[in-house]
Amino acid sequence: MKKSVKTRNKIIFIILIIIFTVILTRFVFKLNEANSVYYEREFNATFRVAGFGGFSADTDVINFGVVTAGGSSAKEIVIYHEYSKPLKIKIIYGGDIAKTLSPIPSFYLEPKTERKVNLIAHAGNEFANYTGKIRITMIKT
Repeated sequence: MKKSVKTRNKIIFIILIIIFTVILTRFVFKLNEANSVYYEREFNATFRVAGFGGFSADTDVINFGVVTAGGSSAKEIVIYHEYSKPLKIKIIYGGDIAKTLSPIPSFYLEPKTERKVNLIAHAGNEFANYTGKIRITMIKT
């Protein structure tokens, strides 16, 4: 009887050590990524679905303009960096505009090179105004 209690306690201890190790590893990786951010920029973004079309020439906001229901609008952005090593580029959407934008997978950018990225907003069938943020993060690799 004492032997089974000891065995059970050892198993519980080993499971707790494994759980602790997994949590600690995840925390360290998140902390490392946060400390390795080279550059981050966040833009306001807007998109409107209405019964007419229109465009915007705003330079301080990523404005996809106005499209009719079922349509789409695209904006091209150019990403460039002068860091001495390749950077991982992540583009993350926030707010209600996120559900209209096509996802952009993370990619790597070599030093002193540029990449054009098309951000595409897709309109649903209902008239609506969408707002949110588009964050571009450059991470040291």
